[in-house]
Amino acid sequence: MKTPHIPYKPEQTLGQNSGSHADFILDTVVIGAGVSGLIALKYLTSAGFNVVALEKAADVGGVWRQLPPWQDIQMSPEDWSINDVPIEGFDQKSILKNIGAFADQYNLRSFIRFQEQVQSLKRNNDMWVIQTNKGTVLARTVVCSTGAHNDPFIPEITRRQSMVREFHSARLMEPSILHGQRVVVVGGGTSAFDLIELALQQKAQSIHWVYRSVRWMFPTTKTKQEKASLRQVAYQQMIGAKPEKLTAVYRKLLAEKYRFFGIEDILPERPFDYERDQLVPGRRDLIQNFKSLRRSRSEIQEISGNTVVLKSGEKIEADVVLYGTGYHMNLKYLGLPEFATVKDSETLRGKCYGLMQAPNYPQLYFLGGTALELNGVAPLNISMMARTLVSVIKGKCKLPQQPITQKINHWHLIQFFSRFDHTNYLPFFWRLKYFLLARHYLKHEKAQIRFDK
Repeated sequence: MKTPHIPYKPEQTLGQNSGSHADFILDTVVIGAGVSGLIALKYLTSAGFNVVALEKAADVGGVWRQLPPWQDIQMSPEDWSINDVPIEGFDQKSILKNIGAFADQYNLRSFIRFQEQVQSLKRNNDMWVIQTNKGTVLARTVVCSTGAHNDPFIPEITRRQSMVREFHSARLMEPSILHGQRVVVVGGGTSAFDLIELALQQKAQSIHWVYRSVRWMFPTTKTKQEKASLRQVAYQQMIGAKPEKLTAVYRKLLAEKYRFFGIEDILPERPFDYERDQLVPGRRDLIQNFKSLRRSRSEIQEISGNTVVLKSGEKIEADVVLYGTGYHMNLKYLGLPEFATVKDSETLRGKCYGLMQAPNYPQLYFLGGTALELNGVAPLNISMMARTLVSVIKGKCKLPQQPITQKINHWHLIQFFSRFDHTNYLPFFWRLKYFLLARHYLKHEKAQIRFDK
């Protein structure tokens, strides 16, 4: 039987040895109190574990607490919302409020030690010794839930008396500064799409798009939240549609859409592959103003004064450079050599068994950072992983003892975990249950998705 679930109290000094330190050993420590950490905390506390989350910030929210107000999600709020917690919109403020409401609904803040940053982990016999800026914590199990988007990436370039203002998409707090400016947008993925849209909306004087390659998008005249529903995808998965069939369907559809909207010039080099490529909604303003955008297939080499010099030799006069170049994962804080150089989900996935178990470190798990870069909904995917994680920690489920190198899409995660986790996925019955659930959510598009009921 697990130790009783005890909320953290400020006067406690967990992990400190005062005689017999066995009394102070936690069942589990969760690192991070963003979306992944809170969902992990909810399932672990519900299962009766004595657990504490360590969060370096002053409140919950993770990366969403740091993002600019204009940042939003790429799907309907009903798809994104955490279980049945009400959600008001799709912007950063609404998402952060939804995250906070989830923490309040399950009284999770009482299990979180805020402004406590992990500095290193060390395995000592059958426990983890976790060093933080406030002391030492002991736990049998550690769940790392700091996600894949914790280190905004800007490429290295030379700057010579630069007069250009530069912002990563995660740090552009006041979009109004783009009004009347000569803007260069760098990158070919979703962040770059958003920045181009933002510069158009703010009536930039000119926009020059610089990219090495462009990712697939689903061209549309609707907003991304109106268009991007994955409920049809979930239903197709649960009726048994194979990835190769979905790939064929979307390849044909995307070819027609790119041709119809006249944006064949930014067709990605590789054919669309459902198991490899993210199916993101196109940006309406970008598509409607596509012909007015100057484009260069290159990279920035240096910025000199107000001149942006590309590796192709082209020179662009600019006032602002916006980097839609994504994020790197940063796990250096763990102090574990195997994870010090990990920068992305794919690399981390290759170092884990069954998507989340560290093979060389007993009782170390990664939640969220390995299965969130493709087609799916973050809270839903994390909920799937967290349920199985509880089963693994309880010894009721054993993950495959090998890395899962391929990406796993959306409700295909259910099919993956059902092979090993017979506590949450009853043999013969799980498929019917989730088929009916997928059909229900497809018919009721405004119903907020609740996965665990």
